Amino acid sequence: MARTTTDERGLFVIEGVRGGSYNILVAGTAPPTAREALLVVTPDPVALGQNAGGTFWRTVTNPWVSAGLIGAAVAVPIALNNNASGS
Repeated sequence: MARTTTDERGLFVIEGVRGGSYNILVAGTAPPTAREALLVVTPDPVALGQNAGGTFWRTVTNPWVSAGLIGAAVAVPIALNNNASGS
């Protein structure tokens, strides 16, 4: 846990924070000149986790795509079985 206060422009610095996921709790009121933004500055490369899996993962986890995949997984074996027993 770290605690800091902003300057007159609403800027703040927290140093020595290790990699990981953090929640930022704002207590009090920002100065009128403050903007709603957060800039993370680090000397090391950062891998952002909000796009985990990219387009593929978003597509597969779409409820309609998932339902279609499940439907195909059920329908294809049934169709193959019916085709094999009908010949």
